[in-house]
Amino acid sequence: WIHAVAGIGINVNQTRFDAGLPNPVSVRQAKGVGEDPLALARTICKRLETRLNLLESEGGVGLMEEINGRLYGAGKQVEFRKDGGVFSAVPRRVLPDGRLLVEGESPMTFRHGEVEWIVKSVS
Repeated sequence: WIHAVAGIGINVNQTRFDAGLPNPVSVRQAKGVGEDPLALARTICKRLETRLNLLESEGGVGLMEEINGRLYGAGKQVEFRKDGGVFSAVPRRVLPDGRLLVEGESPMTFRHGEVEWIVKSVS
């Protein structure tokens, strides 16, 4: 690729969603308060720029360390869903090419969208 455009969609203040959506949520629901969409967009842009600068200045090393430092469930047994079945594995890290490395019965890697994390709610 020479160029690419990436986009994201964020539900900011939405409280009602189409019943057919699997797990919709908004920032308002997650935080419990409404947000100013323009202020949120500015904050997101500033943080993305910071990450882009990290990527450009260090070749991604620092960014990969940060991503892996925040990896959900790292080092702990968690459940995943793949092709309708559930399995347990230990997330180890995200590889430079974006694949997720987990250890189950044997080490496995998954590309984006190949598995779904099963996040258990804490009560």
